[in-house]
Amino acid sequence: MTQEEILREAMRAQNVLTSYAFAILRDWSLAQDAFQEALIAVAKKWETFDPGGNLVGWLRGIVRLEALQIVRSRKRVVCVGDEEMLELIERQFEAHVNEKTVSDMEARAGVLHDCVRALDRRGRRLMLGFYRDSSSCRALGQSLRMREAAVRLALFRVRERLRKCVEEKMAVS
Repeated sequence: MTQEEILREAMRAQNVLTSYAFAILRDWSLAQDAFQEALIAVAKKWETFDPGGNLVGWLRGIVRLEALQIVRSRKRVVCVGDEEMLELIERQFEAHVNEKTVSDMEARAGVLHDCVRALDRRGRRLMLGFYRDSSSCRALGQSLRMREAAVRLALFRVRERLRKCVEEKMAVS
């Protein structure tokens, strides 16, 4: 495989690999950083990949190293419980993530994107504010002139609409 092909596959597996980093770091922003650092490492070390090997597994190993580097750089001590948790995450990833999982997640992400685009303006603002911008329900309520309880209820309803939309579109395809 060429460097370009490996990087293309890494980008295709971005959601899965970032989710893996999140399981280790418990911080979405740091997980995205770990994935970006892994891409840099992949660009440098692409020739070490065995073409007959498991590319997603190889990429996962690089993401794991980058995530652990972030843990060390933040001077977090990894205790026994953390090591056990890392081993559990590793086993679950190996057991459940493969090329089909990556393809399924990629298709689901595309469908979700379409469903979010179909939301009304307020629904999109709620979802993007809460998930992308990590705004609290209180802050969203203030910006949208809604009570906090109304924001929570609206988020629940929008999530339900998105869930149904994704399920219907995935069933069709």
